Amino acid sequence: MKFADIILESRPCPLGCRPDDELVVMAGDRINNLPGEFRVIRCKTCGLMRTDPRPTQETMGFYYPDNYGPYRGTRVPPGSDSNRFRPVWRRRLNRIFKRLAQTDYLPYMPPGRMLEIGCASGAFLSQMAKDSWEVAGIEFSTTAAESARTLGHEVYAGPIETAAAPEHAFDLVVGWMVFEHLHDPIGALRRIHSWLKPGGWLVLATPNAGSIERVSSHEAAGTNATPSCSANDPVSRVASCDSTRVFHNSSPLRASTA
Repeated sequence: MKFADIILESRPCPLGCRPDDELVVMAGDRINNLPGEFRVIRCKTCGLMRTDPRPTQETMGFYYPDNYGPYRGTRVPPGSDSNRFRPVWRRRLNRIFKRLAQTDYLPYMPPGRMLEIGCASGAFLSQMAKDSWEVAGIEFSTTAAESARTLGHEVYAGPIETAAAPEHAFDLVVGWMVFEHLHDPIGALRRIHSWLKPGGWLVLATPNAGSIERVSSHEAAGTNATPSCSANDPVSRVASCDSTRVFHNSSPLRASTA
């Protein structure tokens, strides 16, 4: 796919608010330095930030090439110890995982069935499988999904909107820095809610578009990959299906929802 093939679309606030938005920042792709400039706007009613207009789901893959950091940073050579596989990009997520585990952000529960939304190349799936979890993943990138499959994991390649409902419900669904990339985060939450067992858990880590870094410098963690469709402020309202706890980390990659 070439830049000339990108098709843009404009969408209203996913929370159904009346059209009343304000410009937050104009910026380009800050991860891969790919062409294009995008508007990040904020809904004046609910505060949710999103990229508008945005590339359509069919053309968004241009901004997620095979060398995209999360895909490279989560590759685990078959037979290796995923806990020792820590390239620079992955170290940032490892800090999140450690913080979640050390501060009880993840619920205490015996191993069961876990789904990871946006599993990239499979490092976290491998980590949880090593802890006796039965794991599955959903990954937008066909190349990254195939990398995860070579590790023995069941992974659907494509957007969550087209994934089939599981035959058996999940005890735990996680998403690490992925919901701000979804075209329909509300629809995704509803689907996940239907895939969970009664009493099951959804645990998310998301950038905080209301962080001091964004307010002071307009370099929001939630907008550093500008072509992605929606930043996530406020997290608690977006995750209103069954959200029970919201924690804010001191890291620039800071908001976690359980």
